[in-house]
Amino acid sequence: MATRKASLRTARQYRTCPPRHIRKDPIHKKAFAFHKRICPYCREAPGAGLQPWAAMVEGLRRAAGAHWQVEDRPPAPGQLRHIRPDLARWRDGFFYNPPLVLLLEDLSLSPRVFRVAQTFHDLHLAGPGDLILPEDESLSEGWFVETWHTYALKGADLGRYVGGVSPDLLSAVLAMAADPAAAPEWAPLPRPITDDQDPRRYFRELEAAVARAFAAPSVEAMLESGAAPALHLENLTVREILDRLDRIAPDGYLEEAPEDAMAVLAALRFPPERLPLAAQDADGPVLSVNLITFKGKNLASAAPLPARIFDRMRDADALTVDGRVADLPVDLSGSRFFAFLTTGSKAFLSPAFQEWDEETGSFLVGFDLPDEDADGALYMAVVHEAGEAGPGEGGDD
Repeated sequence: MATRKASLRTARQYRTCPPRHIRKDPIHKKAFAFHKRICPYCREAPGAGLQPWAAMVEGLRRAAGAHWQVEDRPPAPGQLRHIRPDLARWRDGFFYNPPLVLLLEDLSLSPRVFRVAQTFHDLHLAGPGDLILPEDESLSEGWFVETWHTYALKGADLGRYVGGVSPDLLSAVLAMAADPAAAPEWAPLPRPITDDQDPRRYFRELEAAVARAFAAPSVEAMLESGAAPALHLENLTVREILDRLDRIAPDGYLEEAPEDAMAVLAALRFPPERLPLAAQDADGPVLSVNLITFKGKNLASAAPLPARIFDRMRDADALTVDGRVADLPVDLSGSRFFAFLTTGSKAFLSPAFQEWDEETGSFLVGFDLPDEDADGALYMAVVHEAGEAGPGEGGDD
């Protein structure tokens, strides 16, 4: 387990810490300063988190040998390619480095789009659904394909050709993508993930975040049937929302009067008894988060949900809050998360960054605060289009 924890630390640095040329670039100075607030590796010793990143890349280049090709070729299934290096980006305070992906299939769209699977190169982090590559088809020892983790990527976003796998191995990856139990007989089987604290659980959350940073959202929306329609919230006025809330949430009230429509949805308060009893009796801090449901353009329902706060970290000029919303409805596809903070000098401050995982309800939100400014109440809302019935859903239409 200790080895897996060390591997997870290195993977986080490899995936989400900026390389040296970014860290030293004056253009990225402010972004890197913010990154250090939320990255324990770079905060404790600037640059320390980047050494494994550089060492890994150089080691992989040496180990790969002839697999690293000079000549490029048109993209095709079975190829290994990095996502274009110029697409590396800051997102929510982290710098996402382009992963190496295996092209699985051409989706026959125009412009070209491929279904890809992410890969990684540390055997300690392999789990069920990962196909460990045989030595004669691997860029280095311990390389594996994440067959459980595929997504669509524009062909224009692919970098240069690195290597490839045989048709038989590609077929094995596709079979496992459809059925994780369909591993070929020759493949080593990683140990199952049975412990909630297994570092591989957190590694998979990291890999999903990497995919969200690079996958083409518009392509995914086309490919996934039944995806929730886009929410058009920008044109709603405060007056319209207040009028609607009077009808659908008569026991709701506002302690402060926001000037932003989304802040109204987050600032809505309910009597304490509306939260589940388990939340009221829970150990540790629990905040109320509003679940706001739309049907088309109509605000259909509003209900409070409990959110367990795992960490609320304040330093000289920033506040970071880490938590998880409980009791969410089953289908939250396309949901949006809003957070606002009241401070000593400003009401309803918007976050400098935020992360939202609608599958788990996990969120991470950070606010820039002036020196000595007091942080106060945190207001949050999850807004989604009606699908599966959620707590308090119904409306009067």
